[in-house]
Amino acid sequence: MKNVNRQTGFSLIELMVTIGIIAILAAVAWPAYERQMTKNRRSDGIAALLNASKELQQCYSDVGGYIDKNGNDCTHIAESEKKYYNITSVLTTDTFTLTASPKGAQADDTECTTLTLDHLGQKGFTTSGNGTLNRCWSN
Repeated sequence: MKNVNRQTGFSLIELMVTIGIIAILAAVAWPAYERQMTKNRRSDGIAALLNASKELQQCYSDVGGYIDKNGNDCTHIAESEKKYYNITSVLTTDTFTLTASPKGAQADDTECTTLTLDHLGQKGFTTSGNGTLNRCWSN
């Protein structure tokens, strides 16, 4: 004779083991996700530097320098499109250096603290971690 009152389902131990496995997977996946998001946001700063450089090169062609005869500089970009970076410039008549400084959600980027680009197209960066030029400037 069959026992009709028998209940089936998960025991508390099975449920706790499943929750433990999910927690371990989340603990491993979350830092990797954060690193990838930081890298993706870095492309916003790179794009802003390249756009500002393009603007400056066009201005140089138009007025014969990165600063015109009235002392006005040619830069108009002060912030990246998605607002993860502030863009600053150091200009002379014949040279420029652009710097992208992270802010907001990107401010925790220790691998590539700032990104730089000059009039010769030379890329640079500062780091407080283990950043390399290739890591900082690859998309």
